[in-house]
Amino acid sequence: MRRPVYGRLFLFAESRFATAKQSFLNTRKEWLYLTMESKKGKILPENRRKNGVTKPLLVMAHRGEAQMFIKNWQMSRVDFPFAEMFEQSDALLLICGEGMQNATAKTAAVCGAFRDQICEVLNFGIAGALDERLSIGDYYSIRTAYGELSGEAVFQTFTSADATATIDCISASRRVRNGEFARKLLPFAPIVDRELWGIASICKMFRLPFRSFKLISDVPAVENDCAPIAENAAVFSEKLFSFAEKIMPNSESGFAEKYEFTFPEQFHVTFSQRKQIENMMQSLCLKHRIAEIEILEKAGIAKIAHFDISPKQRTALLIESLNDMLNPFNALLKQRLKSLCEPLENAGARIKFARDFEDDSIEVTAKFGHPRHLQ
Repeated sequence: MRRPVYGRLFLFAESRFATAKQSFLNTRKEWLYLTMESKKGKILPENRRKNGVTKPLLVMAHRGEAQMFIKNWQMSRVDFPFAEMFEQSDALLLICGEGMQNATAKTAAVCGAFRDQICEVLNFGIAGALDERLSIGDYYSIRTAYGELSGEAVFQTFTSADATATIDCISASRRVRNGEFARKLLPFAPIVDRELWGIASICKMFRLPFRSFKLISDVPAVENDCAPIAENAAVFSEKLFSFAEKIMPNSESGFAEKYEFTFPEQFHVTFSQRKQIENMMQSLCLKHRIAEIEILEKAGIAKIAHFDISPKQRTALLIESLNDMLNPFNALLKQRLKSLCEPLENAGARIKFARDFEDDSIEVTAKFGHPRHLQ
């Protein structure tokens, strides 16, 4: 006797649910294993850990753009299953592919697997000029990364670690092939690419500073043929490599030497805090072209060391000061908000803003014991 249709459907659904549940449990078990092994330091091959010394991750969309970096720095291929990667003693290089989806997924995979090695992310690549006043062949350091999806600008933006940058870039979800689309994007940024917003979003997730350098290759509102760009890939790669050598001139691969320093005894620094401080120091030294001792002086380490607070609190203040140096706009905003909220705090209220001002929400906590407290 055949079972009723609903009965068969129920058994089928029950079977699929059991399969999905087992798959979830297996995935969770594997994730827990990887997490535990990562904490033991066993996930990354020992020959890649470099005794804990970190290095920058270069992210480029196409192999053509990266060819001169690979050749001139004699980079070797990394056996990594999720993306095309290369490395040498001073740098990692990821070929992420075109588009925000590729850039987001592959940058996330690499940052997760090589987190202990990466000090910052550097994006080099060609881009289009939405503003016709920009010249083909010019280089620009990007200040803010905007994103576009389904014809609308994405709410969240990301600021690079280059405080000297003055020009923005918007990452489009599709190629800009006509003047109408270019004019729609122009109010947000004068430069357009396909990957930066995705890369920057992952840097935000992993708390890694990023910088982006774009070489103008075309003006989409005037030219919409990609063939000349592909044909000139070697030329663009040579120009990008020459620019990279100029802005990072201190070592074999062009990158500044790694910094090692000992924290004063007045500070209590955990392992994770040490990595965080080292990453920020690396980025600040690269950005300002000054020695680590000058960075620490600017951060006020000597003054903080004499504060009558606990060693842990001194470390927290030092991290906050270094972070303000990396993100001066946020520092100014915090200072302004502090002065505006001071009357409320003096009255006993606690004010909390969204982390890194990701949105415009504000949380106010206060205790009222009498109607006059509301006056």
